[in-house]
Amino acid sequence: MTQKINVSEVFVWVADNLEGFADGTFNIFIAIGILYFILYYTLTNRSELKNSLYEYIPISEKNLKIIGEESQAMVRSNAIGIPLVAIAQGIIAFTGFLIFNSNDSFFWFIIVTDGSMIPFVGTLIGILLICIVTLSSGNSFSAWGILIYGILVVGFTDNIIRLFVLKKLDNVLPLIT
Repeated sequence: MTQKINVSEVFVWVADNLEGFADGTFNIFIAIGILYFILYYTLTNRSELKNSLYEYIPISEKNLKIIGEESQAMVRSNAIGIPLVAIAQGIIAFTGFLIFNSNDSFFWFIIVTDGSMIPFVGTLIGILLICIVTLSSGNSFSAWGILIYGILVVGFTDNIIRLFVLKKLDNVLPLIT
């Protein structure tokens, strides 16, 4: 059974979709251009930008400095704390991989450590992947053990370690964490 391609319908489809694609691409280029213009201005005229912000923001200079110091401390604690939590979570997951005798434990340690920097689902992605790979290799006991260990132990320790590390680094409240 052969079917013929209607060339006029193909041209109509391409014309409709090409217009939307070109419009979206043009908008992205304009946004990136404006972004680089603002970035250039802020990097080359830092003192003028700082002075104009002090002039136009309706906050006293004392309060503005307090906000700046608090923001800097929060950024510092997250920049140090998140990788520390990721490494700790990776080590705990690695221990589980060794307990359940999984193949390529160090590789999966790297995957879980990198993934744990993604909020909420990062660690689970790595744990699910190793569970699927182990299950497909025919070792169902190890696969289910890794999954349960990953969800219960690794997931729970993420919450505990994150609270302690961020509290220690900058006294971050648990609700914010």
